[in-house]
Amino acid sequence: MDEIKYLLEQGEVDSIRQQGERLLSELEQSLSIQQSSCKLMNFNVEDILALPLLKEGRLSKNIQVHNIVDSVKEIRSIQAWAAQQKNVEISSKSFGFFDRLHRLECSSVDQTGSGYMVDLDEQRFQQVLLNYQSNALKFMYREEGKILVLL
Repeated sequence: MDEIKYLLEQGEVDSIRQQGERLLSELEQSLSIQQSSCKLMNFNVEDILALPLLKEGRLSKNIQVHNIVDSVKEIRSIQAWAAQQKNVEISSKSFGFFDRLHRLECSSVDQTGSGYMVDLDEQRFQQVLLNYQSNALKFMYREEGKILVLL
């Protein structure tokens, strides 16, 4: 704060603007990390709550139409900070599986401009993907690399 007062006194408005932009960028990054941590914590709590139901055979499925690309992107964003700390890139790529299903006129798959709409239990799908990505990050033997999610 003292530095900003000094810059104001010296008429250094551009320097103040640059510092403000830098601080805003740092705050946005911090907020993004906090949001990812909250989402990760939510997934962990959901896992814990689902365990007794799974053991009793009472775990219900919630099958609905979801954009699988968006589901993958959400999990990737949750782990973006952890991947960045290890210099690991997380990406996804389609090898045409959904294109082939679409050609077979499968009514539950609809290719759209932004992704693929598929019948699935999104929460369970994302829990499994989160677990795979977490393990890949945790057991990566070097501090850089790539995690590729194939669709």
